[in-house]
Amino acid sequence: NPDSVDGLPSLHLNLITDGRPLFEDDGNNDNDDSVTTFPKCIMEMIEVLRPHLYGELLESVRNITNSPNVEISDVFIRNYGVFDNNASDNNDETGKKRRFGLSPHYDVTAYATCVMTLDSTASAGKNGLYTIPAMKGKSNNNAALRRFFPLERGDGVVHTYDVLHGVDVDPDLNK
Repeated sequence: NPDSVDGLPSLHLNLITDGRPLFEDDGNNDNDDSVTTFPKCIMEMIEVLRPHLYGELLESVRNITNSPNVEISDVFIRNYGVFDNNASDNNDETGKKRRFGLSPHYDVTAYATCVMTLDSTASAGKNGLYTIPAMKGKSNNNAALRRFFPLERGDGVVHTYDVLHGVDVDPDLNK
């Protein structure tokens, strides 16, 4: 599906949308641990994330934004790099989709956004999430103004809707 920022393949998987998990345990699971299903994987990921999302992160964001009404709306995982799914609508001749970044943009559908890293690609502070500060009160997407965050696996950054930001990952660091 095309990304709302740039129209390229989004390469992301929603875990929670509009505050609701993609799949919920309806109590009818056969509890067969030998069978791995897509819904079961999603529910397991959400259970691992739940205490961090609804405990530590939500409380911190409410404090940072001074808003007790902030709620978690969407949680998704995005892949940057090369993704091989052998589908017919791939982006290149090798049968692989590629996404090494997101253009500078504002998050217009969220008051605050948290970005967390699942690997150490951004640890040197030269890849990954970046912000672009306003110059004399005006937006500018000049690449020379990008400020990257040195993030280790599990680190996160919270920003509000009015922060111009994007993602840029060096293709040589494909993970």
